[in-house]
Amino acid sequence: MSAKMNFTTQLALLATVLLSGCVSIQMGDPAKAVELKKFQAKEGVAQIYVCRNGNLLGGAIRVRIEIDRKPQATIAMNTFSYTELQPGKHVIVAKTPEHDSVMDFTVAAGQQRYFQTWVVPGVFAARGVIDEIKAADGRACINNGDLVEAVK
Repeated sequence: MSAKMNFTTQLALLATVLLSGCVSIQMGDPAKAVELKKFQAKEGVAQIYVCRNGNLLGGAIRVRIEIDRKPQATIAMNTFSYTELQPGKHVIVAKTPEHDSVMDFTVAAGQQRYFQTWVVPGVFAARGVIDEIKAADGRACINNGDLVEAVK
């Protein structure tokens, strides 16, 4: 096999591995997105927003979000998800084929929390990362994104 064919084969294999992290996503209701972007607090529950900005790194990779081991949504570039939680301790996970980024957090009733996910290079495939961000940064990220459908 020539070096060129070997390189082409390797490149095709790498693309297959990277694209294996792609998952189709369902977009949410635009009218609901408009309401959520008003950021009105709700009594009795905590509101969790998870967003991903338009950073091109890993643009084809979708990050699956879980809270308390339950699938919530699949996040792509320029999208966000929304979840209501009961007050207390919770665990949020950003999942990609190669890596789970895990964060524990505690919420109170009426509280709004903002998390951002992004993709970094991994050994064989991209890795999703999740981190909590300031409210102003979270609102800006969400205002620039579209709502994804929650997993049912």
